[in-house]
Amino acid sequence: VIIGCKYGLCSNLQKVIVPDIAAWCAISFGDDDANPLYYAEHLFSDEETEITNLVIPEGVTSIGYCAFCGCSGLTSITIGNSVTSIGNYAFYGCKSLISVTIGVGVLSVGNNAFEGSSPKKVIWLPNTPPTGYKKLQGAINYVANNQYIGLSNITVYPYLSSLFEVEGVKYVPVNPAERTCDAIDCAYDESAENICISETVTYKGVSLSIKNIKPYLCYGNKSAKRVNINSKCDIGSQAFYGCSALFAVELGENVKSIGSESFMNCSKLNNIVIPDSVASLGDNIFKNCTALKSAKIGNGVKSIPTYAFSGCSSLTDMQLGNGVAAINGYAFSGCSLLPTIQIPQNVTVIGNYVFNGCTGMKTVLFDDGEAKLSLGSNGSNPLFVDCPLDSVYIGRDISYPTAGNSGYSPFYRNTSLRSVAITDKETEISMNEFYGCSNLRNVRIGDGVTSFGDWSFSGCRSLDYFSFGSSVQSIGKEAFSDCVVLTNLISKATTPPLCGSQALEDINKWECTLSVPRGYIAAYQQADQWKDFFFMEEKSFEDAIVDVKADDVEETGYYDLQGRKQSAPQKGFNIIRYSDGTSKKVFVK
Repeated sequence: VIIGCKYGLCSNLQKVIVPDIAAWCAISFGDDDANPLYYAEHLFSDEETEITNLVIPEGVTSIGYCAFCGCSGLTSITIGNSVTSIGNYAFYGCKSLISVTIGVGVLSVGNNAFEGSSPKKVIWLPNTPPTGYKKLQGAINYVANNQYIGLSNITVYPYLSSLFEVEGVKYVPVNPAERTCDAIDCAYDESAENICISETVTYKGVSLSIKNIKPYLCYGNKSAKRVNINSKCDIGSQAFYGCSALFAVELGENVKSIGSESFMNCSKLNNIVIPDSVASLGDNIFKNCTALKSAKIGNGVKSIPTYAFSGCSSLTDMQLGNGVAAINGYAFSGCSLLPTIQIPQNVTVIGNYVFNGCTGMKTVLFDDGEAKLSLGSNGSNPLFVDCPLDSVYIGRDISYPTAGNSGYSPFYRNTSLRSVAITDKETEISMNEFYGCSNLRNVRIGDGVTSFGDWSFSGCRSLDYFSFGSSVQSIGKEAFSDCVVLTNLISKATTPPLCGSQALEDINKWECTLSVPRGYIAAYQQADQWKDFFFMEEKSFEDAIVDVKADDVEETGYYDLQGRKQSAPQKGFNIIRYSDGTSKKVFVK
């Protein structure tokens, strides 16, 4: 059979059964294509279970030439302490390797022994570096001393020889006298199905405190299904990257930080809660978690990192903590089912492309706050260009690039937007802010706004109701051009705002009623463009719940837009559910 393979007669070979790993290691194939494993798609044991987690047993002293070359399914290799030499091309082409442990007795690593493999972790147990050790490089290399010169990204553990495993997790003592250790690796078999890392781990009756969870801890582990971490530690980058079976993660109140890409590509992860103890999250942390439906960020997190939830195409519930101050670029890009985003009051920056591909987003709520909020864009398109918005609540002063190459404004030409509420904290409606929002029907603006920019509501041809506060002093040119169906225009300003050219001219004066503060109608009847309205009326304006009275609400009461019951109505949009099963959305000023 081996001779046949040498002449290419095994090109359709799908699997090779190796009943005795020790005996197989003793074979020295004269050529790489003399080994049937070079052609096989899978390596099986005598029970025909595919070998992905290879353990070279004790008693084996050498691994022959090309012994396991081409085993593309191998993810982890543990070489026993009795092995002294690893032959040339021994693991050539093992392209799926993630974890390699080199036994303490290894003296030499042959030429091209690991060529074509790029393991994430290599644990070097020999105190004296084997000859040829530079031929094996991990993304991170754990060594016992500084003699491994030439390896990149080295982490030195003087007590590496005391490596131990508990319930699928491998630990190394950091300071035995102080009883501390780090989690550095895991088993790539069913023993790692439930990963539990608490404040301490006990081995042979000795308890050690866990300091850190190192990068790549369970990288690519296809056995891990549940993860529970309650250690006062930092979770390293890519610690659980690509754990394709992982569906449940529970993080305790002791976790301090979570590194970049820690849970990226965990395609079965269903929900995540980040506790208040976590202060920082790394980039891409939950990127492409396509089954993730809900996420809650604790109050300790200051920034939502770049691509944090990008590609989370099942995400429908996103709750951001009050400590968040920045939402970085692409954070929610591709979250196509996310219907609502509520931006906490302390957020001061929302980066570019944050909502790129959020094709299901209908509601945006900027919570009431004092700090000014800077909004990015989608390149040359508006920030919300992909979002079929229905309602927007702005509870703070916002700013954004106003040039055309930055999309003019976040809401520019959002043709689905129907309702806008702006509180007293906003000071200006910028040029083109709601230009071309052709389905916009209802706008309510608080007392903080002093001016409307040019074309600010131009092209809002469905606009029916518009109310603005007492501080407006000027309205830019063509601010309401094409607003031909407006029927209710309410000004709470006692002095008629100055109007730029054609600011109000397109409003149908036969259909629209202008409401002004009681006692000031004469001023409007004399002011430029305001005097053109045929129908004016005086009103006393009071802050009130719009379109609903408190005693209308029965058993089920007030709910926010995410369906959570409120003890009282909140500022902005609310849902009222009645005991007969009906409901309606209302705005509370």
